[in-house]
Amino acid sequence: MTRLADMAAAIAPSWLRGPVGSRLLYALTAPLDAIVEWAFQGVKARFPLEAPPSAFPPLGRDRLLLRGPGEDEASYAARLVKWLEALRGKGNAWTLLDQLAAYFAPSPPRMRVVQSNGTSAVWYTREPDGTRSKLVATPTNFEWDGAGAAKRTRSFVII
Repeated sequence: MTRLADMAAAIAPSWLRGPVGSRLLYALTAPLDAIVEWAFQGVKARFPLEAPPSAFPPLGRDRLLLRGPGEDEASYAARLVKWLEALRGKGNAWTLLDQLAAYFAPSPPRMRVVQSNGTSAVWYTREPDGTRSKLVATPTNFEWDGAGAAKRTRSFVII
């Protein structure tokens, strides 16, 4: 990127091209260069694939995505790019399991989501290699707290 100080020196009149005039011109344009660079870095930080790693915490906070303790920068940046897909699938068992697997990357465990309403249970399972399975058990084969036939559906995450 061409600096404003260089552009100003190129179009300056001859009396500003001397030793004193060039220093004055530089003193006037250097702060503008700094402001332009600051704005450029700020715009660049809004795009996860272009942002420096120091921009990931605010981006993750804005997009409601936590970074896993072992998750590398490239996979977290890719997850930050797909944040709208994750937001659209909010409340879906498969989306929840995929986000948890990304959080536990690089080696996610077997995870399950069980949705039980007291009469039936639906088991969503995600294996470490990413394969999925779904099991519907009627009558229910999952009773967490002995509440029996609860009148509402409850979800449980098993890691």
